[in-house]
Amino acid sequence: MTRRRVAIGLVIAVVVVVTLNVTGLLRYPGGPLREPDADGVLWLDTRPADQGSSEIGITSEAGVKAGVPIYTGIGLANDWPWPATVEQVRLLDATPGLRVVQIRMALPGTTGGMAGALPASGPGISDLRLDTDYGLLPADLAAHNDPGEGRVSIEVAADTPGEYSYSAVAVDYRVGPFRFTVVYHEALDMCLVPLPAGSTCSIDQPAAVE
Repeated sequence: MTRRRVAIGLVIAVVVVVTLNVTGLLRYPGGPLREPDADGVLWLDTRPADQGSSEIGITSEAGVKAGVPIYTGIGLANDWPWPATVEQVRLLDATPGLRVVQIRMALPGTTGGMAGALPASGPGISDLRLDTDYGLLPADLAAHNDPGEGRVSIEVAADTPGEYSYSAVAVDYRVGPFRFTVVYHEALDMCLVPLPAGSTCSIDQPAAVE
């Protein structure tokens, strides 16, 4: 095989990969919105093999009833000098019956904190200012955005009592015509009451033995 044929083959391969990426059929796993501790070259979204997800939980002792929306969130940081458009946020390994009610991203110029695992029926929900500080996806994220502007509010609910979880959050986005996906390792595990008689939740603390 001549060098010319090799060069032509490489050019064709690059054109095919770029075309698949631009059309959204082949997303680059990483890019500027990857987690700060991702360590891959070429902005790949990789993490140490022994590093799991940061997990937040709601035990049955919290008394959150089935059907009550739960708010969690992630924070995005765009390290590139070009704006990004967040197209979709997805839950990974979600328990059947756990549904996404709504996902919103903070509007430019807004500031504030994020919900760890906040029931809609509990105190503090008004502090999130969801109606005034957030908009629906798709949404633009400025280059070198301020921390508050990268807040993503994730609202989930389940209609039946029991234990529900997801293992991480995937973010599909693009920079110009190019498309990317990153995984944020923020997990949720929650118990919604009333649990059936004799049922327990894996995250509940066992009763102390006297």
